[in-house]
Amino acid sequence: MVHVYIDGLQGSIEKKKRLLSSVRLDTDELNSQIRTLREDSIASDQQPSEADIEKRINLKKKISELTQAEDQIAEYVEKLSVLSSDWEKLLKKEGELPKEFFSKKDTAKLDSLETSFKDNLTTFGYRSKALSYVSISRDSYLPNVESMSIRSGKKDYDIRFDSSASDFIRSIWAYMCALYEVSTGHSGNHPSLLIIDEPGQHSMSNENLASFFKKLQGYKNAQVIVAASFNNSETDFQEITKDIEFKLYRISDRLITRKNSER
Repeated sequence: MVHVYIDGLQGSIEKKKRLLSSVRLDTDELNSQIRTLREDSIASDQQPSEADIEKRINLKKKISELTQAEDQIAEYVEKLSVLSSDWEKLLKKEGELPKEFFSKKDTAKLDSLETSFKDNLTTFGYRSKALSYVSISRDSYLPNVESMSIRSGKKDYDIRFDSSASDFIRSIWAYMCALYEVSTGHSGNHPSLLIIDEPGQHSMSNENLASFFKKLQGYKNAQVIVAASFNNSETDFQEITKDIEFKLYRISDRLITRKNSER
């Protein structure tokens, strides 16, 4: 408040300084006229009046200033004419823009993404939140959940904040699959390549992992690469991959090692 008050006073001071400067100029001009008239009153009648001479000089000066101002105004009018034409073109382009932020195609894609995401959550066993509270954000295009707060009321949060660790992994699966499915269904730009590293984190159940792999198996036009340890259990591996078609590459040692390492 003090800063605002100071700024206001400074503005008032500047305004009064400009007014004082204008008054001083008027005063100087009046003093000059008084001196000229005084000298004319005591000068010879045969001599030209200094007041007339000064008046002519001032008139010529004003004519010159007005001529310059006229030239500047003509220049400004020309610039304004160009700006007016540009502004008219911009208004026309603005009028051609869609009234809504999203086009019909955008809305259809986002709706499909949300539907596919929820369906995948169900398939993969997501339980942290009822699907009626889950949505795809129209700002970030990421999964959100709706929460209620006594202070702030209804509010949307990133799904990771209202999901268990394992359910957050399920939501990643669901979102990854939904992106591919929507891109395929709407002729999008997905590279048709999915690379998944250790999907069975946070003690994921074999049943859920199996459902995830079955979903990936259905992507016939995509290349899917999965790196997984299956808890280092052959039993788990056999159970999860049962009835799933895939190519297996077993890795018994580290893929990346130091050259000539002594181990």
